[in-house]
Amino acid sequence: MTSARQFWTETIAKRLTTQLGTPISQNEIVTPPDKNLGDFAFGCFRLAKEQKKKPNEIANQIASGFDGSALEIASVSAAGPYVNFTLKTGEAVHRVICDIEQAKDSYGQNTSGQNQELLLEYATLNTHKEAHVGHVRVLSLGAALGHLLETNGWKVIRNSYLGDVGAHVAKCLWHLVKKNGFNPNQFGIQDADKLLHGIIKEQRTGRFLGETYAESTRAMENDPEAKQEVSLVLKNLEAHDPAWEKLWKETRRWSLDELSAIFEELGTQRIDKQYLESDVVDRGQAIVDELLKKGIAKISQGAVIVDLEDVGLGVFLIRKSDGSTLYATKDLALAEQKAKDFPNYARALFVVDNRQSFYFKQLFETLKRMGFSKRQEFVGFEFVTLKAGAMSSREGNVVTY
Repeated sequence: MTSARQFWTETIAKRLTTQLGTPISQNEIVTPPDKNLGDFAFGCFRLAKEQKKKPNEIANQIASGFDGSALEIASVSAAGPYVNFTLKTGEAVHRVICDIEQAKDSYGQNTSGQNQELLLEYATLNTHKEAHVGHVRVLSLGAALGHLLETNGWKVIRNSYLGDVGAHVAKCLWHLVKKNGFNPNQFGIQDADKLLHGIIKEQRTGRFLGETYAESTRAMENDPEAKQEVSLVLKNLEAHDPAWEKLWKETRRWSLDELSAIFEELGTQRIDKQYLESDVVDRGQAIVDELLKKGIAKISQGAVIVDLEDVGLGVFLIRKSDGSTLYATKDLALAEQKAKDFPNYARALFVVDNRQSFYFKQLFETLKRMGFSKRQEFVGFEFVTLKAGAMSSREGNVVTY
């Protein structure tokens, strides 16, 4: 069966052959680099060399003499050395729909992936927060992309990376402790038991934890000691302090149970490998130390950075001045762990909103300098906003799932 694309490239090539009196191959009809230029393009470089003319002169000549009225072509224009062809939208859509109706489920299938392994990370929600419509969107986009890649022959390994540690967890637990009358600077294992026992079953949800996190932001504004106390909570969590770890593990369980139910309800439950940020904290710190020894990283104002100014990527912060971790600390270790778990993978895709595009450029460049050769790709999308602007769990202005 001749596809719609084959029909158009063959037809344009035949018409050009007739117009120019010289054979034009179907393979010479390509997709323009900018979709605003047209649907197909023909480069005049070969003809220019053969006819000893400038390619843009030949492009203008072809565009002015090409008759596409009977070929489902709406317009023909020259842009530098290329001739661009724009299809009539209605006829183009009709032909594609006919292809789909005829091919049914096999439409668009090919073997370009050649059964190679591809890691797809898209289920990247945080614990200690409530899932919102933005999360639903990324789960849907990731699931759809996975199906498309499999249709193209890739062996897709779906993985989730859940943020169960970090500043947002420290703030949530700090406020949970403080609003229940406990001293975060002297929080012991008996305090943890007493606090958890006092939280009723109906409150053991992502909503309760999300509300507590949002409250922590407002509470910190009126508490001069808050920033220092939250920093201490984060250090205690990373040091595996028994009391804070017990409180963290129990509240995390509430979130993980809820997220698992959401994945299943949305039909995105087929996660082949689940990673947690807490799994890679210690290794991330070790990697930072290794990068310092190798001279890849350096200390700047007490923090640890990788200087990427030479490639226009600024400074990449990989450890805070107080010694605690960042997303970057853990992402370096996560990349290493994925390579151990799936040593044969050919590509790794990260489905994240576009605000993180620069961060991922910095991350990929740092991995490259570490000698990491696996192919890493960022797949960005626009984030969901309200009339007042972007949603923020910190502010509590989210449309929840």
